[in-house]
Amino acid sequence: TPVSLVPDRDENPGRRFPALALIHERFVRELNKILLQLFEANVNVDRKDTFAIDFLTVKNRIAPGTVASLFTLAPFGGEVMLLLPPALSFEMVDRLFGGPGRIPPDVGERELSPISLRTVEGLVARVMEAFASGF
Repeated sequence: TPVSLVPDRDENPGRRFPALALIHERFVRELNKILLQLFEANVNVDRKDTFAIDFLTVKNRIAPGTVASLFTLAPFGGEVMLLLPPALSFEMVDRLFGGPGRIPPDVGERELSPISLRTVEGLVARVMEAFASGF
């Protein structure tokens, strides 16, 4: 009988991962703390169901202007992709610089300035620290 060393493609990308729910709960608690410190305001972070989505589906849903960051988390092989929608990126940068959190009307067509992009990179690093602390 033939033996395949290549695993079959997962036919159910929406399957659930109950073990990750505990990690995500810790992540939500840490993220709440970090965002409270950064914005000095109450921020409500909620965890939804944990499930896998096929990468092609994610790729097709990425809006123009989305900030994408790739990370590796030891000891795991592979990478973590963090996607920040453009509206959230603009709102966080505006709030950090003392504004009310304005989102420009042309948010999908507009790029972040170098200063704003560097600020978002710092926020993303803090978010990933919170995620890593969940392990």
